[in-house]
Order: sequence, then structure tokens, then C-alpha cells
Amino acid sequence: MSSKIKALLSDTAVYGVSTIIGRFLTFLLTPLYTNYLLPEELGVFVTIFSYIAFVNIAFSFGMESSFFRFYDKDSEEKTKKVFSITFFTIVSIATFLILLFHLTIVPFVEFTSLEVFSSANKILLYSSLIPFFDCFMIIPFALLRMQRKAKKFAGIKIVGIVVNVAANIYFVVFKGMGIEGALLAGIISSFIGILFVLPELKRYLQPLFDWTLFKELAKFGLPTMPSGFASMMLQVADRPILLFLTNAQIVAIYNVNYRLGIPMMLATTVFEYAWKPFYMTHAEDKEAPQLFSRVFTLYNLYACIVFLISALFIEYVIQIPIKNGTIINSQYWVGVGMIPIILFGYMLYGMYANFSAGLYITKQTVKLPLITGTAAVVNVLGVFVLSPIYSYNGAAWATVLAYATSSMIMYYYAQKAFTIPYEWSKVGVLYVFTFLLYFASKILTTLEPTWINFAIRIGMFPILFVLLYFCKFFRPDELLLFKKLLKKN
Repeated sequence: MSSKIKALLSDTAVYGVSTIIGRFLTFLLTPLYTNYLLPEELGVFVTIFSYIAFVNIAFSFGMESSFFRFYDKDSEEKTKKVFSITFFTIVSIATFLILLFHLTIVPFVEFTSLEVFSSANKILLYSSLIPFFDCFMIIPFALLRMQRKAKKFAGIKIVGIVVNVAANIYFVVFKGMGIEGALLAGIISSFIGILFVLPELKRYLQPLFDWTLFKELAKFGLPTMPSGFASMMLQVADRPILLFLTNAQIVAIYNVNYRLGIPMMLATTVFEYAWKPFYMTHAEDKEAPQLFSRVFTLYNLYACIVFLISALFIEYVIQIPIKNGTIINSQYWVGVGMIPIILFGYMLYGMYANFSAGLYITKQTVKLPLITGTAAVVNVLGVFVLSPIYSYNGAAWATVLAYATSSMIMYYYAQKAFTIPYEWSKVGVLYVFTFLLYFASKILTTLEPTWINFAIRIGMFPILFVLLYFCKFFRPDELLLFKKLLKKN
């Protein structure tokens, strides 16, 4: 079991390092936008990208999940068939929808609140090209993940992000092109990504279509689409609703502070990248239930550490001075209190990702729309009910309620499909200690970035591990591995 967990940790480390680097580079756009776009402009811009997120789901047509399930590591010929059919399906659907969008573009101007921009049509046209180019990379990236080519996958992602950030600096800062410049940067970086997956396209893409296989792929993948839409509603639907209920400035404040929850988003994202191929690979192992249970326990330790690091130090990070201001413009600091709420929401999403293994292994993806759909409804209703009262904090709590809902329902169905003996007592103790230490540090320190405040907050981490050690949270083999790692260093 230890060797298999080590393999998972190895892939997670590669995805983690690359994603952290990539997200850090992307995060540079946050101070850029907060300092070079007005809050009203940024709010509308954020809403545009919320719609793009839904377009990406429509283009994928559930084929990425189908590719994961029907990929055959022992038969390259079958893999080529699956690769070709899923790829051509995605590109065909994307092409059709893009052409349809261009023919009916006028109504979308008012729908997206773009009438305030003189170049609204151009902005929407640029927006459509980003997901169109991205769709060419969905299946090649899925192939790299299944082949455990984490380094190549990560490298392509980083190059794309570097190009995107550099292009944003050029178009937005030096050219002063505003939103148009930001969208052009996205188009360029997406097109560059296609060039890097050409070797996979050349090797695996074949001019074929197997109707029988396509029906199997569609039968598995299509039920994941409503789930994908619902999942995206959990992540981005709150922005358009907030814009409808309040104004673009509130949306901008909410989005900036939401993005400051990026460490936990990274933590769950990099874990999920490695987790899905991992549980698919080991689903038939005799020790799979015990293995997956321990992975869940260790994931929660991982998430709690990230929570403490983020919640205790992000308040100091945003105060870092840069030219003519701070890393995050001070007009957005009013929403910093919602960051721990967002972090907790992502932790719950990580639990959902863990639980989902049971339904994917047993091919019961038909239940996914019900699970994520219910959570999406909770999120939408939560934003409508809580935002008028608590503004952006209300929207943040709506997200937590939605992720909690999806996790609980997923746990119920997944356990019926594939029972896993989760170590709930250990996980419960872990969370009690984590939140006690968080609130203790908040009481004992202030927001002023002094050495004494840093020292007190840093001191919470060894206290956590000592408490966990005495509560026998760690297994003997894990303690032995930890000791070996310390000796090497």
C-alpha cells in the first residue's frame, strides 16, 4: 500500500509544483487587473469568463471522462480509436456552436452587460475563440494524464500560462487595451498550447469513426455533462447572480478575494489530477477500500495544513508593497474576511472528489447530475437569499453550503456503490485541532505584519503535529518514512 500511495504522491508532487508555479504566475494578473482596470470594468470582465467556463463544458460533451474510462493501457490500437472519436466529437461540436454563436451574437451583448463597452461585439468574438482553441487540447491532455506523463503535461500548462501573463502585461499595461488585451492574451496562449500537443495528435489521431464505440463513449460521458455544468455553477454562477443583485464593483471585490483562496484551490486541483488515474488503476486491487480510505485521511491532513497556511498569512501577503501601491489594491481589502470561508469550501470540494471514486469505478455516473445539480441549486438559492443580506460574504457562505451538499450526497451514493471504511474519527480530530488553532492564532495576533505575529502563527503548525502524534493519527510505517526523509535532509 505504501508504494502505491508513494506513486500517487509522486504524480501529485509533479502536478502540484507545476500548478503552483502556473497559478502563481496567473495570480500576477490579479494585482495587474486591480491596478489597471476599474472595479466596474473588472466586474464585467469576470462575468464574461464565468460564461466562458460554461462554454468549455458544452464543448467537451463529456468526452474527457469517457476517454479516462475507455483508455486501454494494454492496447494502443483501442486507445487510438477512443482518442480519435472523442477528439473529433469535441472539435465538431465546438465548431458548430461557435458558428451558431457568431450568427446570433447581438443578443449576447445586453445579456453580458457589455453595452457599456464601445467594442462589445469584438469582445464577445474574442471570448469565443479562447474555449474554441482550448477544446483541441482536452483529449491530448487526458492522454498525457493516463500515461502518467505528468512532467510534459505540467510543462505545457506552464508555458501557456507564461505566454498568457506576458501577453497580458504587453496588451493591458503597455498597450492599454483593457479587456480586449486580456482576451487577446488568452487567445494567443491557447493557440500556443495546441502546438505543443501536435505530437500526440500526430501519433493517435486517425481518420475513423466507430458508431458502436461512440455510443458507448456517449452513454458514459453524457451523464457527466449536467454534472459538469452543475459543478461549474458551483464555481462561477455566483458572479453573474451577484452582478444582477448588486453591481459590478461588488462582483470585483468578491472575485478578487475569492481568488485569494487560490492555495486551497491548487491543493484540491493537483490532488484531483493525480487521484482519478490512481483510483482507476487500483480499483481492482484487493486492498483498494483500505488504500482509498487512507488516501482520504491524508488528503484531509494536506488540506488542513494548506488551510492554516492560507488563512493565517494571506492577510499579510496582500499588504506587500509594489510600485504605486500594494500587491492587491487596498480598495479590495474590505472583502478579506471571506477568504477562510472560501478555503473551507474548497476543502469540502476535495472531499467530494475523494468520494466520487466509488461512482466512477462502478460506472454509475448517471447519478452525478442529481448530486451536483442539487448542490448547484443550493448555491444559486444561497446567493439569492444571503447576498442581499451579507453581500459578498453571503455569496461565499452559499458556496460552502453547496459544496457541503454535494459532498454529503456523493458520500451516500458512493458508499452504496463501493464501500470504503473511512477513518472518520481521525479526520474529525484533525479538523477540531485545525480550527481551534486557527481561532487561537486570530485571537493572539493582529493584522499588523510584525515578527511576533508571524512567530505566533508559525508556531501553530508544530503544535498541530504534536497533537496529532499523541492522538495516534499517523501509522507506524508513515512515521518511519517521515524519519527517513528527515535523515536524508
